[in-house]
Amino acid sequence: MKVLWITPVYPNEYQPYSGVFCQIQAHHIADLGLVPEIVVPVPYVPPLVKWMNQRYGFFNSMAGHAEDGPIHISRVRYITSPLEYVFGVSHVTQRLAISALNLKKPNLIHAHFAYPVGAAAIDMAKKWKIPLILTLYGDDVTIHPYVSRWHLRRFQRTVRQSDMIIALSEALADETEELSGRKPRVLSSGVDMHRFGNLPNNLSMRKKHGISSDDFVVTYIGNLLIEKGVLDLVAAFERCNSNHSRLIFIGDGPDKPTGPLIMHFGKRPNQDIPQFLAMADVLVLPSHHEGLGQVILEAGAAGKPVVGASTGGIKNLLSDDRGWLFNPKDTHVLARCLDEVKQNSQEAKRRGNRLKTHIMEYHSPSKNASTLIKWYRSLIQQNNRLPS
Repeated sequence: MKVLWITPVYPNEYQPYSGVFCQIQAHHIADLGLVPEIVVPVPYVPPLVKWMNQRYGFFNSMAGHAEDGPIHISRVRYITSPLEYVFGVSHVTQRLAISALNLKKPNLIHAHFAYPVGAAAIDMAKKWKIPLILTLYGDDVTIHPYVSRWHLRRFQRTVRQSDMIIALSEALADETEELSGRKPRVLSSGVDMHRFGNLPNNLSMRKKHGISSDDFVVTYIGNLLIEKGVLDLVAAFERCNSNHSRLIFIGDGPDKPTGPLIMHFGKRPNQDIPQFLAMADVLVLPSHHEGLGQVILEAGAAGKPVVGASTGGIKNLLSDDRGWLFNPKDTHVLARCLDEVKQNSQEAKRRGNRLKTHIMEYHSPSKNASTLIKWYRSLIQQNNRLPS
């Protein structure tokens, strides 16, 4: 059984945390004996654009091929535009770039994200006469279809013409059904319970980074973007009782918050995340839109209390007293949530443990990888029985 993965995100030396959820799933299905071949479309950045904005220059520096344990990764460069979603030609240029690799025909394609990858993969699967699985992650459901009627029709075509649809959360599955009339199956990539369940010593990690043992540490991990709610978090932190408190940001981006009690640690590879969770009293994910919230799985695996915006998969994860929820952009309620966590450590621990139990049951990476392989086999067998 040969499976081709096409994904726009996968960890690399320039973006160590990008697409870590794909890496987790890829390694766990490889551990079960199925090593996927992975193709990562990478935007080509013209020299003039690179000169005008150095943020995008690293794309051209990525190696065309890389090894991640037993997994081989091919990166293909395609022509796009800054407003990739709006102009909508990237699925064509991606398909042409991937076709130029002259890959051997796989038994199945697994595309990650509806656009551009999913739309590009449809024509490839038809050409090879093989099944296509599409995984939906977040913005490809909650933002892209709403740009215009044309975007909605393309989303609907991609979903309806895929042989199987997977969504990371029930919320994404419900919204997909409303938009397309088709309900995806729900399956996350999971989280390594062992790695995040055995954190380094809290006090030693705080001492290493100059943080007092008495400080209440609020932690955010992810891209520093307005739509991720980072400025909302700063506003809420300033409203709540911030005595003996610190606000830590792990990540990078154009909307970098500043303040006297704020600490930045920049982009970090996933293997460094446990040490920062060890220092945290609470993790906050204030995103305006979110498919699942992989960092919540990691904090939950560590038994840490979590405060999150009530959107997408965050709402699914933190409901039933598994955390604290607030409406996106509501900094007043977010501030109250932070105060509750700070003032009631027993309740924070109780909710953190409830989240951990939930994650152990529904987000086991090995169990979910086994389920995914069963779905692969079923589609391939069904396709082989069809008349040519």
